Amino acid sequence: MTKGCLKKNIELKNIEANNRCFLLGTGASTNEQNLKLLSGEVSIAVAGFFTHELIHIINPKYYLVNSVFGLHGKVMEEKKFINWLRAMDETLIDSTIMFMDAGDKPFLDKYNLF
Repeated sequence: MTKGCLKKNIELKNIEANNRCFLLGTGASTNEQNLKLLSGEVSIAVAGFFTHELIHIINPKYYLVNSVFGLHGKVMEEKKFINWLRAMDETLIDSTIMFMDAGDKPFLDKYNLF
């Protein structure tokens, strides 16, 4: 299963090689930056950035989420993760390219996410 999921990534190799790209984290410093300037730019957002007030202006092209169920599954109940991922799925535009842990795929399929 994992190898099949990862084969799709080869299509992305060097796809942005001639473009500048911005990585968007979730730290407090994002509130001190004029992120509106990133509208129309290639950007990669991570984790909870989808809750940022400017998410619909920036519309990151790529979105990275680390292992949700495998890494955090023992800390919080599954329902909280499902709700968090569902909110992310509803917030991001359909063209956003998602990168998620292959170990989470059975949960994403089970709950029809992304």
